[in-house]
Amino acid sequence: MSTVVYSRHHFGAVPEWIESAAGARLAELYLLLDIDVPWVWDPVRDCRDTREELQQDFHRALEEFGATYISISGNWEERLRGAIEAVSAKLAH
Repeated sequence: MSTVVYSRHHFGAVPEWIESAAGARLAELYLLLDIDVPWVWDPVRDCRDTREELQQDFHRALEEFGATYISISGNWEERLRGAIEAVSAKLAH
C-alpha cells in the first residue's frame, strides 16, 4: 500500500503490476495514524509541507482498495493503546 501511495505522490503514477500486487496482498487490518502529533524530521521522511496531502492519499488508497483500517490519533500513549486494542480485537475474531 505504501509503495502505491508514494509512487503516485512522487511520480504521478504507479505501474499496474504494483497496484495489482498491492490489491492481492492486503493486510487484514491497517492502522492509519493521524497527523495530530508534532512532525519529526528523519532522513527518509517527506517534508512537513506534504504531511496533510499524504495523509489524505493514504486514506483514499485504503478506501480505493477496500482495505480494513482504523484511524489512530491522540498522544503517543493513546495511539499505543488504540493500536493494541484494534489488533487485539482483530485477533479475537
